[in-house]
Amino acid sequence: LELEDVSASAESGLTSIALDPKFDANGWVYLAYASDTRDATALRIARFREREGVLGQGALVARERANAAEHVTIRFGADGKLYAGVGAGSDPRAAQSLSSPHGKILRLNPDGSTPRDNPRNLPTFTTGHREPRALASQPTTNVLWELDRDRDRGDELNMLVSGADYGWPTAIAADASVPPGLVLPPGTDVSAASFVPGPSASPLAGELLIASAGTNDLLRVRFGANGKPVVVEGLVHGHYGRLSAVAVAADGTVYVATSNDETWGRGQDVVGGDERLRRYGDDSRHGHGQRTRQRLHERER
Repeated sequence: LELEDVSASAESGLTSIALDPKFDANGWVYLAYASDTRDATALRIARFREREGVLGQGALVARERANAAEHVTIRFGADGKLYAGVGAGSDPRAAQSLSSPHGKILRLNPDGSTPRDNPRNLPTFTTGHREPRALASQPTTNVLWELDRDRDRGDELNMLVSGADYGWPTAIAADASVPPGLVLPPGTDVSAASFVPGPSASPLAGELLIASAGTNDLLRVRFGANGKPVVVEGLVHGHYGRLSAVAVAADGTVYVATSNDETWGRGQDVVGGDERLRRYGDDSRHGHGQRTRQRLHERER
């Protein structure tokens, strides 16, 4: 598929892809992107049906008028609803305005309509976000976590609660905001996140993997008995350059994409350079009879 109405920039364009929870049966793929119209900028979510690697039968399920083309990230939650995180942009006050999609997590039905149990009977699920970069549903608890990028104070890992505010900008909502579950060091520059399924045989089962473009690392987040994130550990230590995406299959196989070319150079000091999609898994599934190692980067294939 080639989208012709995308408004591309350094932080916007086609920024997120999500598969319908019933993808095996219906083949639906959701794309989130920014588009310039004659009189305004719009944030769009479109649904397509996949057949033999081709996307067709396109339908627009959501369109939000926006002040500027901001980054949008989408994911389905365990409740079957579609969640969309929209950056606050250059006007921080928009994150607190219910009339704007900026700085919000939106919650939608798969057809784009507003769920009846949403707070305030609006698409807005939570407010006060600066720059949502990833949404991930925790397999053991069904809790939805959000990664909010803040280059100055450090990226936040937030547990999303219906109707809650997350304090951006702090001058407006400091007292009523929900504190982050974890603050990562400034410069982490998170780009994507995915949980490793709990039932899988992976030694990382139940943990959150975060692709970090700032540290050139794949971060592993462990959770304590109280359900709070407690430990962050790097797994690839800059060996492949900037990491732009991470996804985990149902069997625990991990896929990681790099982002070293063009804007950021060819990464001459990293193995491989260029753009790669790397796969990590258990060789026993391929007849090699070896178990997955404790360190993900030791089993890179």
